[in-house]
Amino acid sequence: MGNPGDVWVPEEFYWIFACVGNDDGRIKEIRNGYGTNMAFRKEGFDKSGLFLVWLGSARGSKVPQQTSAEETELALRMRLKTNKTIVYNPKVHVNHNVCRFRLEPDYIRKRAYAEGYSKAILRKLFCNNPELEALKNERDLLKRIFLRLIPNLVLSFPRKPITSWRRMNLTFTILTFVALGYLRGTFFRIERQEQRL
Repeated sequence: MGNPGDVWVPEEFYWIFACVGNDDGRIKEIRNGYGTNMAFRKEGFDKSGLFLVWLGSARGSKVPQQTSAEETELALRMRLKTNKTIVYNPKVHVNHNVCRFRLEPDYIRKRAYAEGYSKAILRKLFCNNPELEALKNERDLLKRIFLRLIPNLVLSFPRKPITSWRRMNLTFTILTFVALGYLRGTFFRIERQEQRL
């Protein structure tokens, strides 16, 4: 995909727009896809059930719900129930329009908070299945942010001060709100939501 936020949105944050970055063009195993473009065999739903709708986002709304992990949760549950993998095929495309409001600071803060909150819930849902490594993608992403993105932003300040400042500001804003959401999510009680299913 093209960069959804011009040059000031680092690839590490394309997930805010439900877009894939770092695409090397290979078919590969992944943890989960995005709801805009994924398909499962009927067997997957037969064995594991449907989406947990209370984990879903607010369908294109300018105000994301506090949770946004229904695709990830279903993919992890399907892997557990079917013992099969999920595959990313870069040859399958979807035109995904990134609305301008998704670049607004308020939306980005709320989206980052929802992501952190959701990941804390996923950790609780799958804590008895450490072999799944439910949050491995997030740990790997944090390593990339702290070991590659932030040092590169610091080094790029003399050459591109405005772009570097915008990227650094965005990076720390997102990390702060993800952390706040995750912290709040650690106090979430799963049983209360399961009763709504």
